[in-house]
Amino acid sequence: PYYKGVVDFDNSGLGANFFAYKNDGTFEIVGVENGVISCNLIEGYNFPASIIPNCYSPNSGSVINR
Repeated sequence: PYYKGVVDFDNSGLGANFFAYKNDGTFEIVGVENGVISCNLIEGYNFPASIIPNCYSPNSGSVINR
């Protein structure tokens, strides 16, 4: 039920990644980031590390390898 994609409207390569979760047939966009996604946004969704290998922790100010 986990999805990752890219939003790039003009094929410039300057788009952003999006992360979504599908629950009961409904998609929920968890976050859209052009850098490392915040750990706070994905908390509770249990995204696999293969989809989100690292996240940014605002509490510590560092990137966490998952």
